[in-house]
Amino acid sequence: MQLRTFMVLAFGILTSIGPLTAVAADTDVSRCPVNKQWQDAYNKGNANAVLALYTPNAIEVTPEGIRVGAAAIKDRIEGAMKQLKDAVIVATNCDVGTTFRWSSGTWKAASSQGSVGGFWTAIESKDGDAWKIENLTYNTTPPPANK
Repeated sequence: MQLRTFMVLAFGILTSIGPLTAVAADTDVSRCPVNKQWQDAYNKGNANAVLALYTPNAIEVTPEGIRVGAAAIKDRIEGAMKQLKDAVIVATNCDVGTTFRWSSGTWKAASSQGSVGGFWTAIESKDGDAWKIENLTYNTTPPPANK
C-alpha cells in the first residue's frame, strides 16, 4: 500500500470515530521520586542502597540485555559504578495509581569516553508503605554521527 493511500485511510478512520479524549500522565514528577533516590545512592557509590529500591524479582531491560533478580541487577550496578560517574537522572513524566507507579525521563553520566545518556522508564509497585522498582528499562542514545 502506498504511503499516500495509507494516510488517507488512517485519516478517514480517525475522523469517522469521532473525537478522542486524551489521557495525559501526571506531570507532577515529585510524586515519582525514584529517579532522585536512585541517582543519590548511585553517586555515593552505594550499590546496596540502589538495590534496596528494587523488588527481589525485579527486571531490568538494558542495552546489554535483560537482568532478572537482585543478584543480576546488583552486578550490573556495581559494573556501571566502575565506568560511569556523576549520574543525572531527570523524571519528565509520572503517573501514580493505587498499587503501581510509572515514571520516565532522561539520564546522563560521565565516562572515560565523554558524556553518555539516554532515556528510562520505571514501573514500581507498592511494598507496604514503600514503592519498589518492578521494572527498569533504559537505553543509551548513540552520539551524533560525524559528518
